[in-house]
Amino acid sequence: MILLPIIICASCKDDDESLSNEEVQFQALLGTWEVVEEGAVTRDNIKSNQWLGFSITIGENRYTTTNTYPEVWPTEGVWSFVEGNFNKIQRADGTIIDIEVNVTTLIMSFVKKEGNPQNRGETGNYMFKLTKQ
Repeated sequence: MILLPIIICASCKDDDESLSNEEVQFQALLGTWEVVEEGAVTRDNIKSNQWLGFSITIGENRYTTTNTYPEVWPTEGVWSFVEGNFNKIQRADGTIIDIEVNVTTLIMSFVKKEGNPQNRGETGNYMFKLTKQ
């Protein structure tokens, strides 16, 4: 009689247990994220309000952005996890982004290196704090 409840409970696994770490992180990233607070974006540790209203929609290895500065965040593109590290993603332009994600918040940090000479003023260490929409 005692074995019956143990056998029944053993078969009651949570669905999340069957997902890999990559799948869990992928599912957490999917959706639309927006900068909704003033100062939620920093460049070189200086708060910036110019990104207020920026949003990114993350789909299956693709993203689109609105209210962006394309020199820093392209309007659309592809992304992938950095091999073996599901707390880093890489955009098609080679930018590697550190991510922290939970149900309501996505924090993305990356370095924007020099590219086009006209965009040198956009270089720096960026940190975006976004809220799930």
